[in-house]
Amino acid sequence: MAEFDPDAYVKKLKADQPFDPDAYVKKLKDEDKPADEGILSHVGKTISNIPGSAVRMGQAMALPFTEGYKKATTGESEFYDTLYKLGIKGTGKAIWEQYKERYGGWENIKKTLEEDPVGFLADVSTPFSLGGGALARAPGVVGRAGEALSAVGRATDPLVLASKAAAAPVKGAAKLLGPLQGTGEALSTAERVGFEGTPAARQAFREEITGRVPEEQVVREAQGAIANLRGKYDADYAAEVAKLKQPALPIDDVRKAMYMTQTLDAKARAFQKQVIDQVDFWKSMAAKHHTAEGLDALRDHIELLAKNQKLTADGETVLNQARKAIDDVIAKGDPAYDKLKQARNAARTKVDEIEEKLALDPNAKIGPALSRLKKLLTSGGTRSDKAAAEFLSKNGAPHLIERLAGQALHGYAPAGFAGRLWKWLAAGAAAGAGAGPMLGVGATAMLKAAPGVAAGLAAGSPHLMGNLMYGAGRARGAFEKAAPYATGEYQAGRVMQNLNPREMVRNNASDALRDRAQYGFSDDEIKKLRAASVKGASSAALHQADQIMKAHERPKPEQKPSELSPRPYRPLQMTITPDPARYGGIQ
Repeated sequence: MAEFDPDAYVKKLKADQPFDPDAYVKKLKDEDKPADEGILSHVGKTISNIPGSAVRMGQAMALPFTEGYKKATTGESEFYDTLYKLGIKGTGKAIWEQYKERYGGWENIKKTLEEDPVGFLADVSTPFSLGGGALARAPGVVGRAGEALSAVGRATDPLVLASKAAAAPVKGAAKLLGPLQGTGEALSTAERVGFEGTPAARQAFREEITGRVPEEQVVREAQGAIANLRGKYDADYAAEVAKLKQPALPIDDVRKAMYMTQTLDAKARAFQKQVIDQVDFWKSMAAKHHTAEGLDALRDHIELLAKNQKLTADGETVLNQARKAIDDVIAKGDPAYDKLKQARNAARTKVDEIEEKLALDPNAKIGPALSRLKKLLTSGGTRSDKAAAEFLSKNGAPHLIERLAGQALHGYAPAGFAGRLWKWLAAGAAAGAGAGPMLGVGATAMLKAAPGVAAGLAAGSPHLMGNLMYGAGRARGAFEKAAPYATGEYQAGRVMQNLNPREMVRNNASDALRDRAQYGFSDDEIKKLRAASVKGASSAALHQADQIMKAHERPKPEQKPSELSPRPYRPLQMTITPDPARYGGIQ
């Protein structure tokens, strides 16, 4: 048997498996690298960290206020003192280091998003909200760009997102209680007006819910909008017609069309003669009356003739023939005018339909119109009725919906079955208060039931819930309007949190020891400064060092008027100490 040779064996192993140092180092790194936990794990951690992240954001937002109060009342605040000592340049550097640590690389970004999701959203929204708000005040394209940036800021602001989440149950309650009270969409409108309504819209709502104006005013506003729309359409039509070059049209074609019907009753034939005489008279007039606009005036005269007499069925046929003949001549001879006319007629027809649908005829009684309008926001209002009201609110009656909501929420007792139940509950509560002892119901039981009864009565009251919804909307609007400034406070507070006053005092103590010759410290003070300059110094040592440095702060010498002029340049004097271990360096 051959003798075992260890050197030969090792040589053989190396030959069979050559050692690669780079591969070995890579293997070690791969073994130490944490395994990827997967996207769901990261999402789960991010969600679980939201409450703690929100708390930290609240603490950071509160810090500038609490420290500001401390500074104002006691004259001392380690955070504000630290910022003062850092100055603008030092504070800017601290902010840069803070953002570099949070977003300096993809891994840092992922870590920040996972560990501080609320702060991450605040960091994203701050430049968009503050920058967009500043640009939005500018005119033109810059202003629109600013509004777009502000929209991005609102969409990512954690405070706005929290506000929207908190508003969801309020909106849900409004949608649930409205039908039960018989007020339909009025509660939801109250919350919307409070949240985003203009001052004029809020005033209109408050006037109606408090009853400061007569309820007929909403009808007058709607009727005024109808009249204004008609006037606007006519004015726009006249302005466009004035721009046209209208040719003279063949009026004889109108006369020829009047003889197409041969069998007419006596009254219709008499009316036909009146129409033909009117056409002949128009033909005898100057050429300017033979244009499309002139023929429209002829049509109006024929309509007036028909209105002043009771037409038979044949008479209606004659009238329609005259209308069609005039329309055909205009459409064929002046298509540009005809197009304007059709657009004006369509607009006026829509207004006429709205007036009829909402019973807004100014010559009719106001009661039916008021009743119809009051049903718009409730289940009694049809979809087309609501569309008509929305059209008027955008075209002449801007606060119609707000006024209707205020009227619906004016009363304390709800309508319909809910109203009867509410009144029965209120009467029962009042009777029970007196009859309870007689029926053997103890005072304790009555007191226990009282909060539930009171809550039920309050929830059923349109007036109380309307004011509550309006107030909730106002509060949410004010909160979201202040959100960009609040996130700015958060950024300031986080900078203050990340500044370590203890570290600042320790560094200042080291600087003071280095320059001790300029301050004239005593041996005891030097000893205390050295105790504060070491890492892990106690709070007492740091406090003593801070007091020593404040006591030796060199006040700026008062300048005489002659010294206020610029001084001549003098080169900087430096002393180089060769032993940096003994507080040396550049001085």
